[in-house]
Amino acid sequence: MSWWKDAGGTWHDGTWPSCLSPNGYHQIRFGWVYVTTPSGLGSRDVVWVECP
Repeated sequence: MSWWKDAGGTWHDGTWPSCLSPNGYHQIRFGWVYVTTPSGLGSRDVVWVECP
């Protein structure tokens, strides 16, 4: 798990934003970038999540 910053500017570690809880239906927006390693392998890494 990675650090994340809430709308008030507070950083959190070891938790998830409440909009990403496993209970119920949650609509979110997210952004990703395609990352390529020096060995040529690639993946899509999420760089931000917005909870409306």
